[in-house]
Amino acid sequence: MKKTTKRILSLLLMSILVFASVLTLSSCDLSALPIQLPEAVSITKTEINEEGELIVHYSDGRKENLGIVVGADGKDGEDGIDTSVLVTSAAINASGELVLTYSDGTEQNLGVVVGKDGVDTSVRVSAAQINASGELILYYSDGTEENLGVVVGKDGEDADAPPTNVEINVSGNAESATAAVAYAAPSVVSVYCKFTNVYPAAQSAGSGVIYSLDKTTGDALIITNYHVVYDDSGAIANEIGVYVYGSRLEKYTIPAEFIGGSMREDIAVLRVTGSELLKSSIAKAATLADSDAIYPGDTAIAIGNPLGYGISATYGKVNVPTESLDTVACDNRTEVTLRVIRIDTAVNGGNSGGGLFDGEGRLIGIVNAKSIETNVENVGYALPANKVRALVDNIVYHCLDGDYITPLRPTLGITVQIADSLASVNGEGLIDITETVAVIGVDEGTAAYGVFLEGDILVSVTVAERTVQITRMHHLLDAILDLRPGESIAFKVLREGVETALSITPAKSLYNPC
Repeated sequence: MKKTTKRILSLLLMSILVFASVLTLSSCDLSALPIQLPEAVSITKTEINEEGELIVHYSDGRKENLGIVVGADGKDGEDGIDTSVLVTSAAINASGELVLTYSDGTEQNLGVVVGKDGVDTSVRVSAAQINASGELILYYSDGTEENLGVVVGKDGEDADAPPTNVEINVSGNAESATAAVAYAAPSVVSVYCKFTNVYPAAQSAGSGVIYSLDKTTGDALIITNYHVVYDDSGAIANEIGVYVYGSRLEKYTIPAEFIGGSMREDIAVLRVTGSELLKSSIAKAATLADSDAIYPGDTAIAIGNPLGYGISATYGKVNVPTESLDTVACDNRTEVTLRVIRIDTAVNGGNSGGGLFDGEGRLIGIVNAKSIETNVENVGYALPANKVRALVDNIVYHCLDGDYITPLRPTLGITVQIADSLASVNGEGLIDITETVAVIGVDEGTAAYGVFLEGDILVSVTVAERTVQITRMHHLLDAILDLRPGESIAFKVLREGVETALSITPAKSLYNPC
């Protein structure tokens, strides 16, 4: 285990580095899975019989009579539905069952609805709505929908017309974490590295997230932390194997290769080619969320390979959506500043490179560090998904079959600083922090000289037809990672109160490793 000189972080605590004689693949516990999917029992169809009773049919052959739900006589449906007892809320519980709660305090369990067949969460319930006829409509992520029949009112007695288009929240609570884990876990891999190119030979265990996957060819790109594949002697692991979720036996090792990365940013990219195991497994690429749209208190689920024992999940919250962290890189000498998400989700050695997911199972960050200072508990960190995406695309451009092993970032020729920072409450009642980013210097001999002026306020930046409003300093820093040699970058600035459009093309010689 390695510690930084400041004793605040241990980046290498997040991976496990030991001599090969101490930790080998055969000695790892590759058996029990800590995450269980719901049993494959689902609603196959619903119908209203001649008596007006709602009958629910299940995939295991069972059927359930939920009683009269259509009109007073159970036939014409025009007599109305008893809205004196209404559906007040709906939630998907830990077993993936849709539970309706009524205004009289009672509940009704409609069975497993996460995934169209009750298990396959690659197609999820994305929304639910009660229509003008009082029918519960489930909308799936593949664009299809399912009508579960009339559910407004419990006994079908006469009443006024039911409320129209009642929206139901089907996610966002603790019980939905099971569905989020089931959705996200197939995109996470265990990573094991061997350093037989150093003496003494060593081995590390960490995690990774599938960034892209072609099921036809078995090709994939995997994100991990640089410190997972790096030995402080300066060597990159010469043998890397990954394991997809649920396949942790040694015979299921998938060989991977390091194609590039950034020690300063603690991101590396691995490549897998022609894997038959990937073709036939449940593995899939992660769905990336907008990490600039997270707030304190949002769900933060870490899925990784703690202690090298296999993939598991921990649940917590976002504490700080973005902050700067001063530490020492994995060479134990280079001082770096990382932009991170702070979380209270439990993370441990081996979680490095694994995913941090929101309540929908979308990737919001890559776990990379935790605090180990005395009297500190559950203070962990993850690299934000927006910056990770820009870094990975940069690495792929410059390093995949290229001449580099590091991403390249251009020097724009301007010096900027945060001139002001204010908090405000947005339309959803959440607190946003807005920074004013101002130009305080322009370098002679650069493309920016004669274009930018001191005092310009940056409003937006456009790279490769993608425009980002600059309301935080990191929006600019992330955007320039998408700039490629020979391409132009466009800005809108406020100059003496007037919005002005600017464009520059940084010299190719000003692209440097980052």
